[in-house]
Amino acid sequence: MKFFFRFIHKLSRMHKKFTTKLRSYYYASLFRSCGKPLPKISPYVIISSPKNLSCGKSFVVQPQVYIIARGGVTIGDMVVISAGAKILSSSQKIEDGKVTRLHTHKEVKIGNNVWIGAGAIICPGVTIGDNCVVAAGAVVTKDLEGGYLYAGVPAKQIKPLKQN
Repeated sequence: MKFFFRFIHKLSRMHKKFTTKLRSYYYASLFRSCGKPLPKISPYVIISSPKNLSCGKSFVVQPQVYIIARGGVTIGDMVVISAGAKILSSSQKIEDGKVTRLHTHKEVKIGNNVWIGAGAIICPGVTIGDNCVVAAGAVVTKDLEGGYLYAGVPAKQIKPLKQN
């Protein structure tokens, strides 16, 4: 009986690795461009308009991430997007103080060596510099300078990060 459970456990781990690799190949074929090695994309990820997304090498997306790439999303090398984060490049248009049915599209750019924490929200038109950490739950509404930790709503510079 013990052998049976070990066998089932091993099969489930092999299945998980296989489906992750398959998902990576699938999304890489849809992206505008993609670095090598292929991105590691977890299950339950939603990417709207993947043809407008470019990513560098060693790109990791954790479960339940939502990316709207209608306005374009460019992601650098060595980027990790933690569970539940949202990257939005499209939003409702507001004219004369009223929300319209029209949408505005603004490109989001994320630099190299960036970590976006769980539940963080990146708003349209934002550029995040290299070597940044966006804390869990932060809402990024403006461009972020590279080399710092950002947290809060809206995201504010907390402290510089050590450079190697």
